[in-house]
Amino acid sequence: MLGYGISGISPYTSPLGMFGLGGYNSYSSYYNPAMMGMGMGMLGGYYNPTFMANQMQQVEKSQLQHASAMHEMMLQKETSAFTANDRALFEKAMVDAAVNKGVQNLAAKIEEGDQDGICEEFDALKHTLYTKYSDYFKANSDKMDARDSVTNWIEILYSQIVSKQRGDVADLRTDIKKYGQTPFEHGFWKNFHGKDYHDKYTEETLSYLYDTRVDNKAGKDRMEGYGAVCSKVAEAGIAGVVGGGIGRILASGTKKPGKYAWAAAIGTAIADLMWQHSR
Repeated sequence: MLGYGISGISPYTSPLGMFGLGGYNSYSSYYNPAMMGMGMGMLGGYYNPTFMANQMQQVEKSQLQHASAMHEMMLQKETSAFTANDRALFEKAMVDAAVNKGVQNLAAKIEEGDQDGICEEFDALKHTLYTKYSDYFKANSDKMDARDSVTNWIEILYSQIVSKQRGDVADLRTDIKKYGQTPFEHGFWKNFHGKDYHDKYTEETLSYLYDTRVDNKAGKDRMEGYGAVCSKVAEAGIAGVVGGGIGRILASGTKKPGKYAWAAAIGTAIADLMWQHSR
């Protein structure tokens, strides 16, 4: 009786075979045509193209409804300080063709990282709003400075219009920072691309738009200069040579290498990567 259960079933033909482990440890049931056919039949409904298309449509419909509800909540929150007349005027601006074009142009420049272009499109959008809704800004001049008021409008318009297109939350300041450049990066690329490259780095752009101070401006301008030095090193094709030279300077015990030596040492790896990427 050894090897046999009470039912008399051999371990080689045990019920484990039903799950794929058959006689002699083979996976016999998986190779059974009848079982394979039944399995595919059960799964057939899930792989039906029409079924899958309908499911995707339902998901997309649900996502659109959710996005619409979120945008309405955002609008209510962002315009909570508006009066009924103010809100009606703002909603009119949201569907105004010229205003929408201005927002689209601003968004495009932000994504390009063109800092000077951002400032130009921002000013153009301000001019459009001042021209079309001058009565509103004049009427509210006692509550808020016209410049601050129109900037607030642009922020909300950007958030609403761009968020709706992306299906995600868009924020003017956040996007400018996301697609912008540090002073070092700006210095590198401005030298690399030439005089017609934009003049501002990200914090200078934000300072222009919001009339804020750039913290440690002198230090950031200095880093911009270091970026330009590293770009020249890369352009000359001697990054490795200079980097090796700085390594020898440091190894020789020099306590204070010159600023250009330090800039080259720090920027060698970065310059090489940027050079390869740009080519």
